Amino acid sequence: MEYKIQKGSNRKRKVEEEQTHTNRLKSQKTNGVACIEVLSKDYFHVYMKELEEILNSGFTKLSSEISSLKAKLNHLDKNFESLKKTMKNDPKTTLNATECTDSSVEILSITPLKTNEMKTLDKKIKKFGMLLDTSGGTERRKQVVKSYDPFAVVDHGKDAWLDSWMKIDRDITINLGIIKADKFFFAELIEPKVWLSEEHIDVGMSLLRRKLGEKSCPFQSNRLAFLDVPFTLLISRSYQKFLEDPKNFEWSSEFISYYNGILPKCERTHKRLGVDVDDAYVVLNIKNVHWIALAISILQRTVEVYDSSWMLSGDDEITDDAEYTIIRCKKIPQNIQSGDCGVYAIKYIECLALDTDMEVGLCDANIKFIRKKLAAD
Repeated sequence: MEYKIQKGSNRKRKVEEEQTHTNRLKSQKTNGVACIEVLSKDYFHVYMKELEEILNSGFTKLSSEISSLKAKLNHLDKNFESLKKTMKNDPKTTLNATECTDSSVEILSITPLKTNEMKTLDKKIKKFGMLLDTSGGTERRKQVVKSYDPFAVVDHGKDAWLDSWMKIDRDITINLGIIKADKFFFAELIEPKVWLSEEHIDVGMSLLRRKLGEKSCPFQSNRLAFLDVPFTLLISRSYQKFLEDPKNFEWSSEFISYYNGILPKCERTHKRLGVDVDDAYVVLNIKNVHWIALAISILQRTVEVYDSSWMLSGDDEITDDAEYTIIRCKKIPQNIQSGDCGVYAIKYIECLALDTDMEVGLCDANIKFIRKKLAAD
């Protein structure tokens, strides 16, 4: 009997606890509804009004910023177009930030590329065009990449390896792609005042072509071509026949391969002269006793002559084509001691492609180190 009463008492207590809990939940829900109702009646319209003002203010400010930015861009475009026209008329003209009418738009000073003193106005205009042309036509964009020093000290590891290889007491060769070079080839290349052969010149130009083909091209443009000695010989053989009947002249398959960038075979670029290439560089042999460098601008129809002994060659030995203007660059480093003209020609071209001052390191006093670095590279 006592057990049953105790059991019933426990059940009653449990029911009371559940009822108390239920009443508490109802009270909380009722209070929550009351709070919402009070908020809805007394404050909701205030909050909505404040929210509306905040949103309106934000959109107004955003719209104002967009309009201001658009105005700045339009103003910048006008200044840019005006600058292009001005610099085409006078490449020496620069526009400073102080000349801009809108103080919120800063236009940096435009500084021309370094050019040799003998470069013509047309050449300068062309270089400005490479930097400023944004049209959708032929691309002539200047690549912004880290260049290199053409007169840097030879790498110690390469220098040591070359010295040890030259001391090996047996006939061995190194495959340089276009030729297999023996120790005699390198001995001639290293020794100052020793005439460079056609193979030496071609290897030097091959080195520049390999740099041109790198993912990050170090030169001022990738629209360049470094042609070999066989190309100049081909032109020399064909030119007189071409002058006799230009309209009916048939170019050889070899020349067409050069035009399409298929030759030289070791460094095919597949870039067409005058289409994908704006400037071509060649090393020209004068009477089998002298090397000079030519920088040919296909767009400007100019041939710039870089001669380390400019008294040895005349304009008639380069071309007599009236369509091209010959520009002889005389204020350049000269090879006073005889025999290094081939090295000078290669370094002229390298400096031009890099847009680097060639007077910094190209001289007879440094020719021994320049030759050794050329051999080691």
